Amino acid sequence: VELKLKKLVEGTDFKLGKTKVFIKDPKTLFVLETARQAVIPSVASRLQASARRFVYTCLYKRMYIGFVKLQAQIRAFLGQLHYHTTLTQIEGMQSVIRGFNSRAATKKFRVQFNNKAPRTYANKVQCLWRSRKCREKLPADMRAKL
Repeated sequence: VELKLKKLVEGTDFKLGKTKVFIKDPKTLFVLETARQAVIPSVASRLQASARRFVYTCLYKRMYIGFVKLQAQIRAFLGQLHYHTTLTQIEGMQSVIRGFNSRAATKKFRVQFNNKAPRTYANKVQCLWRSRKCREKLPADMRAKL
């Protein structure tokens, strides 16, 4: 087929117009038709491969973008989880430190109050204050007797 195509000469076997090809001999048409039939399968397979490549590339890009978004969501969730765990641990350490400081301050108060709890002295002060307020409510002549 290729040998016959090479033998075709423009002007004697065919002539090219602006939009058409003018064939003089019908044998030329048959040669061209057999050549076309021989080439169509390879052209069709190349066209199909290009179409498949385009479709799967688009699909891959969509999946890739989806995976990137999913990874971002997972990283955000794990970051929040790590933040909350760290915050809980820090708060736990702070409470331990506050408790230590509070016990140390209480120890200082106990030394100051002869190793008794400050609450005992607070109770005494409250008792004295209440008795004073009660005495103020009494008439003056009764207050003098006390």
